[in-house]
Amino acid sequence: MEERNLSLLLCAGFPQREFEEAMKIFEKYPPGMFILFKDNIKTKEEVKELCKTLKKMKSKPLISIDMEGGRVNRLKDIFGEKPSAEEYGRYGVKRIEKMAYEWGMEMKSLYIDIDFAPLLDLGPIEKGTGLERRVLSEDLKEVIKKGKAFLKGLHRAKILGCIKHFPGLGPSKVDSHINLPLVELEKKELKKHLFPFIFLKKYSPLVMVAHCLYKNLDKRYPASLSKKIINKLRPYKGLIISDDLEMGALSSYGNLSKRTYLSLKAGCGMVILSHRFYEIPFLVKNLKFKGKIKEYLLWKRRVEKNVEGTFTARY
Repeated sequence: MEERNLSLLLCAGFPQREFEEAMKIFEKYPPGMFILFKDNIKTKEEVKELCKTLKKMKSKPLISIDMEGGRVNRLKDIFGEKPSAEEYGRYGVKRIEKMAYEWGMEMKSLYIDIDFAPLLDLGPIEKGTGLERRVLSEDLKEVIKKGKAFLKGLHRAKILGCIKHFPGLGPSKVDSHINLPLVELEKKELKKHLFPFIFLKKYSPLVMVAHCLYKNLDKRYPASLSKKIINKLRPYKGLIISDDLEMGALSSYGNLSKRTYLSLKAGCGMVILSHRFYEIPFLVKNLKFKGKIKEYLLWKRRVEKNVEGTFTARY
């Protein structure tokens, strides 16, 4: 197997203004997945053409996006404002499922395959964490019920859902985009935050792991780099993906190459690199996880065969 195929374990993003330069690297090191951000989103036709171009790569990549609603609405310029999770968390389950289905059909019309949503983080949320208005509820049962409805709607539209941010960013006090959150809850209290993920993982083809240090689970590594924490998802046949490795929370855990290695070693099957595509050639040369390629391809074949069936599949 060619070494460059290890790029299949990357979910890559790129600034739109650097598209031509990025494509030269992606042609040689094709990612298994792409993630679109606001600056990649122009008109509906331009996004469709962009996705079609990316999908022509030999890796046949899936296209992902963050569509949570509220302020995390990458497609606002095309499809308009959407309610936040705080708002639709007050809706009934049928209304949430219908809403998520409609959002999914919008994404599908652009050739997008994956929505990194819903959040299963449990409120209450502190200001300054970046999670304001992004969680469904402070009630555990409501988070599970509403999160399940959101997944079901996406899958009806043949969009893959992704529960995040495992094992729960609700207790955090800082924004992981900037600094590393530290959670010092006792194990008994942490179980409450873990539970929505353990309960709903069987309905979700992807789980995204947070950059947060849970001192009573792993004193050394944040969840995205922690085998101890990621193992709490096992058994799970879906795809475990790290949050963006470029985030400030991981600044003390080495360069991007080191973070990628640690995350894959800990048990993630794929990692997100949001913008620094130019590091991929160096980064891929330092990876030693060829066995994970087979796991990814098996997962991809399974979900592409019957996306809607992922809701009843047992991951």
